[in-house]
Amino acid sequence: MTNYNKDNDPYLLSSVNNSLRILELFMVRDNLRLKDISEALDLDRTSTFKMLYTLCHRGFLYKDSHACYQLGPRLAPVRKQTEARNHIVNQASSALFQLYAQIQKTVLLCTLGSDGSLLVLYNKTERNQDSIVARIGATMNAHSTGAGKVLTAFMDPEMQKSFIDTYQFTKLTENTIIDAEDFRQNLEDTKKMRWGIAYEENREDHCDLAVPVFDYTGACVATVAVVTDRASMDENLDYYLQQLQSAAAKISGKLGYTVS
Repeated sequence: MTNYNKDNDPYLLSSVNNSLRILELFMVRDNLRLKDISEALDLDRTSTFKMLYTLCHRGFLYKDSHACYQLGPRLAPVRKQTEARNHIVNQASSALFQLYAQIQKTVLLCTLGSDGSLLVLYNKTERNQDSIVARIGATMNAHSTGAGKVLTAFMDPEMQKSFIDTYQFTKLTENTIIDAEDFRQNLEDTKKMRWGIAYEENREDHCDLAVPVFDYTGACVATVAVVTDRASMDENLDYYLQQLQSAAAKISGKLGYTVS
């Protein structure tokens, strides 16, 4: 699965690209104000307002009496999915904020998008030049991230088989898994351990460690991940894992999951 968030591509028409980024954001979050949208996507408010106005005019969004934007009638079929994702984020926010306060590293809450890519629902990012940023609504490769491995590992077996059989394994670094059988074995290990990790598989000096989040049905609906550099992961893996598991247990509990 390709990462399409190369916003500096010279062939991209910025207004169209940014309008689509806004719609991507609304696929995972809803009921947002102008300020929320411009800050989440790092866009200036004037341009953001014009794009929102256009999207409302075309029926993709609408603005309510409280100046909040929501999915419009043209996107009604995806509203239920967005509401479910909003519910997960709302239940997870407190635990994720506490997790970030504990580890002071980039924290993500992710799920799988409808196209099989890894979809970011929430991020809390280090504010320094070396931070690893993944904006809300961004998509990433499922095969080269710990978060993607966890979500794929806990798929229904038939769905997982279909997913792997049709997946396009892209080599991003020397460590990226690109063989389907190797990936299947990695998923088996991930499910047994109940955590997944990617050591510089998505890009150099970029590691993420992730654990599953379950809902009341016992399904893995999201994953909590910490993203950092290789040295920090090597030194603190056990500590990060402990903190992630604690946060994921709190979130799963709020979603109605009970350990049988």
